[in-house]
Amino acid sequence: MNRKERSENRLLDLGIDFNPDLPPIAGHTDKFRSPQEIASKVLATWEVINIAQNAKDSDRKESVEFLKEIDLWKFLSPNEQWFLIKNRHDNQTVINQRWKTEAIKVFYWSLKELSHLGEPTEDDSLPRLSERVYSKHPTIDHYFEQVKLRSKYEILDEADYIYRLHWSSRPHRAQKMGVPSEYNYSVIRERDFAFRWLTNVDSNWDDISLDT
Repeated sequence: MNRKERSENRLLDLGIDFNPDLPPIAGHTDKFRSPQEIASKVLATWEVINIAQNAKDSDRKESVEFLKEIDLWKFLSPNEQWFLIKNRHDNQTVINQRWKTEAIKVFYWSLKELSHLGEPTEDDSLPRLSERVYSKHPTIDHYFEQVKLRSKYEILDEADYIYRLHWSSRPHRAQKMGVPSEYNYSVIRERDFAFRWLTNVDSNWDDISLDT
């Protein structure tokens, strides 16, 4: 309840109205993903995003072979694996995969590679952040050995805040609730998605519900 109150006060400070009836999020700190699993998910998901964004030198077959070679293929969900294997997808499926950059941003923050998440606006800083992160490590194994998880209470605080902001920011509510126009709903949605996966080891990536 204290966490819920802090989140609501944070929204009030921003002039954003909220739903006081939303319950507190679960605080089962023993259900978090390990830092190694989060780091593995980041590396694997980048391959999917590169294909979705038609990044330079991206190749589906090479991505699949690379992830299998470094034993990260298993960290992709069935839908992500299918996205890499199949050559053609509808436009919305491609867009959905591109937006996963915002989930990766949450994961970097949770691994202390980012000091703060910042406002939920769209930006293009993630590729530079990734280059900075990986340039510090001579090998992937070294990266996995060094990653550390941010305080679970910090993560739960941010997860609770994003959960409430998500409710207020839904397109049919945003203007009425006073959500700043520069806040991007897709960014907020992906952050909420990332936190729900990160804080619950029983959740399946493809089946996460974003009900608020």
